[in-house]
Amino acid sequence: MDAMCYSNDARPPLPPIQGGSTDDSDLILTSADGTRLGAYAARARTPTGAGVVVIPDPRGLHLFYKELVRRFAETGIDAIAVDYLVRTAGMGDRPEGFDFMTHIRQTTPEQVAADVRAGVDYLRSAAGGSVESVFTVGFCFGGAQSWRQTAAQPGLAGAIGLYGRPAVVRDAIPQMKAPLLLLIAGDDAATPREEFVRFEQELTQAGVPHKQVVYEGAPHSFFDRKFDGVWLGSMANLPAAALRQAVAEIEAMGFGTIWIGEAVGREPFAACALILSSTSQVAVATGIANIWVRDATAMINGARTLAEAWPGRFVLGIGVSHVPLVNARGHQYERPLTAMGAYLEAMENAPYRPPMPDPPPPVLLAALGVKMMQLARERTAGAHPYFVPVEHTLEARRILGGDPVLAPEQAVVFARNREGARKTGERYMKTYLNLENYCRNLERLGWSRDELEPPADDRIFDAVAAWGADEASASRVVT
Repeated sequence: MDAMCYSNDARPPLPPIQGGSTDDSDLILTSADGTRLGAYAARARTPTGAGVVVIPDPRGLHLFYKELVRRFAETGIDAIAVDYLVRTAGMGDRPEGFDFMTHIRQTTPEQVAADVRAGVDYLRSAAGGSVESVFTVGFCFGGAQSWRQTAAQPGLAGAIGLYGRPAVVRDAIPQMKAPLLLLIAGDDAATPREEFVRFEQELTQAGVPHKQVVYEGAPHSFFDRKFDGVWLGSMANLPAAALRQAVAEIEAMGFGTIWIGEAVGREPFAACALILSSTSQVAVATGIANIWVRDATAMINGARTLAEAWPGRFVLGIGVSHVPLVNARGHQYERPLTAMGAYLEAMENAPYRPPMPDPPPPVLLAALGVKMMQLARERTAGAHPYFVPVEHTLEARRILGGDPVLAPEQAVVFARNREGARKTGERYMKTYLNLENYCRNLERLGWSRDELEPPADDRIFDAVAAWGADEASASRVVT
């Protein structure tokens, strides 16, 4: 653990729910040892009787945690986040390079428990909502401290921890009473999976009620909406004025990235400039820019131009596209893996006289097969697979390892039953099942040609498209 869990642009995965919360404000609480600590609270407009104390990572009351508190309130849960490092780090914002380990080493479990207790007391007061059931949720160091609270806080209803370290909490297991929820990153570089296996065994032996959920392939700090994006699809073809308004609304909903394709739509770099100029924070990514229709210098210099003008907000997704789409534009599709390798090398060596962007634009490959995925791992920032089932995502993460970006497309149909979903999704299925690269990839993963005959059978439809009640669709996207 040598970096902050969340960067300045991190956002919780839940989008705002209109009209779901009421008052939210910065507070000063007093801990049991007399320490004055910063806190941030939000009241639910329609309370459920539940409340949660958020125990942040060492960044303290970072924007991520303030937004998370508001999201809890919007779902009917009164919430408060507390800053447990105030004794040594003081109050106020902490920068990206904040030396958090120096302060963590000076922080005791007793101090954290006292600060959490101040948050619990606030939630149980009239000002905090007079909640009946109080939970804790924590992240990283705060995740382990959240689990500890079931031994330290009388009457706690439960504790949730994301990517905490079992070693920090092991001594408290005999005193634990309330249920634990352990949300584990499958590829957490900070804590080996074996540690969580051992921790779960110890909890079971001690009779501590608990549930462990492992997000396979997920890195440390995976609970971050900046990794969630929206494909514009046909919205990309709106008139320019309507497109500007649409992307601004998407950004306001809290999504981290807007993806735009090429095919027969707007020229992708011009379209990305239009979107970037209409928004203020959201990243914009090509999904994908076709390598056959522009040379490597034009490709990377277009990306450099956007990355210089909008630092940190442009992602270059590139791919080999598909035979009919390439041939229709007068180009020749051949030996895609060899061509992509040479193209990446040419991009790396392309001259550029204007100032180089800082940071440079990350490059993602539209990778389906194993060899293209390996190329993405070795030469780029990661992969952007399209029209793939969960099985492919798991395979891709194993090939890429824990660090590279993996941004698979996931179709979602807003229908509560399969009949309605299939009616809406028929065009989607026919479009992509008529492209040989996608069919070959699905055959490789175990589907037969008969199952893939457009519009395909229910099994493949359910594998590539999420549908059902809102909760079911959301669960599918998260997992």
